[in-house]
Amino acid sequence: MATSKASQAALCSLEAVLCSTEKEGHIVKIDEIRAKLADRRLDIISDETGIHRSTIARIRDGKTVPTYYVIQKISAYFEANP
Repeated sequence: MATSKASQAALCSLEAVLCSTEKEGHIVKIDEIRAKLADRRLDIISDETGIHRSTIARIRDGKTVPTYYVIQKISAYFEANP
């Protein structure tokens, strides 16, 4: 499925907005989340966070931009499991 230029621009804009988010004084960057996901078992993260494994895989692979809620859930997982 091809995406339109408008859709691509919207996605780039959304990624720029979500590139970093503040959680309890700690800035969590999407690139940091992706790097941490690279060497983790996604099924375990999925079980702990309630986020579907395929969603986590798409975030790790850079195929989707996570919502603020998902960033919070994954960040909380990494805080508890460094």
